[in-house]
Amino acid sequence: FSKIEGLGYNSVFTSGSVKKAAVAWSEYYFHHDRSQRSAAFSYLMIVICFTLGAIISAQLLPFFRMKTIWIATFLILVTDSSYYLTPEMSI
Repeated sequence: FSKIEGLGYNSVFTSGSVKKAAVAWSEYYFHHDRSQRSAAFSYLMIVICFTLGAIISAQLLPFFRMKTIWIATFLILVTDSSYYLTPEMSI
């Protein structure tokens, strides 16, 4: 992925998404820019999902060892497929 709801983000690391979420929430809160609320929520969800994925992967690692990466790969493929097969979510 490189965009979500028309907003660019990097899926490899989350620091850019944290910054964009903070900027969008600041614009919404301090400048009452309602258009930034949706962007802020989207970036916040990206950060939360990334963090939860890392935590869950770390918890599964002792049980599945290196096979844990295949679980993550499967989930990404399912998400990717649903993203591209759903017409209203197209880029």
